[in-house]
Amino acid sequence: MPTTNQTELVALTTKYFDALTANSIDSANIILGAGETTLGSSSQTVFSGLNQSQADLGAGDDTFVALSDSTVTLGYGVDTLILTTGIDVTITDFNTAIDRIDLSHLGVLTFSELSLDFVGSNLLISTQTGETITLNNPGFLVDASFVFANQFQYGVASGDPHSDSVVLWTQVTTHDATANVSWEVATDLAFENVVDSGVATTNGDRDYTVKVIADGLDAGQTYYYRFTHNGQTSDVGTTKTLPEVGVESVNLAVVSCANFERGYFNPFQVIAEGDYDAIVHLGDYIYEYETKGYSNADATYTRSHLPRHEILSLDDYRERYATYHTDEGLIAARQSAPMIAIWDDHETANNAYATGAQNHGASEGPWTQRVDNALQAYYEWVPIRDPASGDRTDADRSFEFGDLLDLHMLETRLQARSEELSLPGATDVTSRVTEIVSDVDLVSQYATMLGVSPTGAEFESALVEAVTGELIQATLVEAATGARTMAGQVQLSELIDRIEPSDAIWQILGSPTQMARLNMPIDYLTGLGGAIAAVGAGVAPDVSFIEPYQTAVVQALAGDPTALNAIQAAPKMPESFDNWGGFGAEREAILAYAEANNLNLLTIAGDSHNAWAGDLTLADGTIVGHEFGAPGISAPGFDQVNQLLDVSQVDDLYPVLIDDIRYVDFTSKGFLDLNVTREQAIGTFKYVDTVFDQTYTEITSDPIVVSLVEGMVV
Repeated sequence: MPTTNQTELVALTTKYFDALTANSIDSANIILGAGETTLGSSSQTVFSGLNQSQADLGAGDDTFVALSDSTVTLGYGVDTLILTTGIDVTITDFNTAIDRIDLSHLGVLTFSELSLDFVGSNLLISTQTGETITLNNPGFLVDASFVFANQFQYGVASGDPHSDSVVLWTQVTTHDATANVSWEVATDLAFENVVDSGVATTNGDRDYTVKVIADGLDAGQTYYYRFTHNGQTSDVGTTKTLPEVGVESVNLAVVSCANFERGYFNPFQVIAEGDYDAIVHLGDYIYEYETKGYSNADATYTRSHLPRHEILSLDDYRERYATYHTDEGLIAARQSAPMIAIWDDHETANNAYATGAQNHGASEGPWTQRVDNALQAYYEWVPIRDPASGDRTDADRSFEFGDLLDLHMLETRLQARSEELSLPGATDVTSRVTEIVSDVDLVSQYATMLGVSPTGAEFESALVEAVTGELIQATLVEAATGARTMAGQVQLSELIDRIEPSDAIWQILGSPTQMARLNMPIDYLTGLGGAIAAVGAGVAPDVSFIEPYQTAVVQALAGDPTALNAIQAAPKMPESFDNWGGFGAEREAILAYAEANNLNLLTIAGDSHNAWAGDLTLADGTIVGHEFGAPGISAPGFDQVNQLLDVSQVDDLYPVLIDDIRYVDFTSKGFLDLNVTREQAIGTFKYVDTVFDQTYTEITSDPIVVSLVEGMVV
């Protein structure tokens, strides 16, 4: 057997690690037997002297204690194996000495991975380099009376509310091959008035998740629900049905972009302590990358997700969702109000489109298989209704909050999206230059146009510059007017069919990415892109590119707009081709429809990790609606670059550089509190001062009002 490095191993439990998972054993009969193991070149006895049969592992036992504490740590001392569950329990004759191994917090650790799992009655220990250690029959043989202390460790949730029904969700942690889980819905916390109930069956084919639809409910009402399995009852969740009439206001918590490794989900805890009619999740519910695979290696990481590699298989995606749902804030938020969710790209892979993704290579298998795996796990873990069509990508749907607002959730990744455009690279330019110089007529035409001799270095240099400009311009034209699609004609036709009969005052589009025109000076974007790339590579970025823009703003505020006017007249391009800036014709069609039909249009967007607010305009500048962009729950935005700048000046700069933007915050993590009434929509950003510690302070932005009469007022 390969020798294992005994000094740099760390164990990370999977959710099925039977006897050592947090919250695992309450009181159970477990057969403890002596096992043999090979660690490196030596052979020792594991759990020596613990040949107890049917030992009751209650809290008073001298050898073990019940692993019912939420913190369970497996550690090694000299010649000992230590279990910590609030007190230390020592198992002697484990003849090795390596660093303490934390199994519950999944914190970021600077060691190699040691993964633990059961195969039959054997415990397999695998290192990151592929070495495997087998503990034969190590004593975790569990009889039928085994019961987990918390069978509902991932919480309860509800979602996709209608006026008469709502989805209820939970997951059960059990050894049973099939689990029958009871559920009930009541109008009161004491469950004296139960209005719906049933029994749901689940198993490993759906990752032991339970998703049922409670129906026959009254409109606009608050309900309470719970689940029961093997004599244990879950926490009580709160949900609401959609109203039908007499709606004066609706309060939504709008969220996106929660990265488990890049911070605790403190904003979700704030949501749980509020009073919301629904939580609207606009995507990037999870991230697919390997451990520390997002952003630069020097970035701040709070904890490690599972699995530690990039997720591809169904089991990978399931385990990543399970890891995310160990966050107390996310559990609490989902328990507090119904969720209305749609995915963006990271639920499958970065910059996903209908037939592939930027972060999916040929060596990772068929794209269609990865999408199937990702969506199966998504539908298992997120309280969303399964599409009637049977096609899991068919997730666009609408929610009617009486005659006050309609919320339309758009699916913009997997149904119809075209591949993202990109600016020409050196290879593109070289290819076109080669094509030109091989054609005598083209050489003559370009020489005349450039006003230089068709021979020599001057021509070559001028040609490269001209070709680069032409290719960039062609890309910008394609982004603005090309026959490219993000949502697709079928989805947009269905959207119009749902809007036309509506008598709601407000029409709100839930767009995973920003729809507003984020056109910025090309020189600025070039400098910003270089700075971001440098940060990603761990190199100090050159941030001097921003100085002329900051100077121009200062001069303009002092009464001299000369420099600012020159910047405003300079060539611009979309800040990103991955949002609606890369799909200009389809965006124009949506906005033109809104104008033609006098819609009171709002869009709410995610994706950028930053807070935004601004106008929705046609190509001619006509304002036809307004947009709020939700900040990330924990995912970093431009703050990795902006931390090197005067952040307040950067936040002030963007509304000047981008015509349609009224407000930005590039550093704060939080969510959008959107209160909609019959006269106005008020967007308030709720921030937390840190996501790197679970002790935080709430910060509230000034309200941004969108009035039916005056439009957006910041």
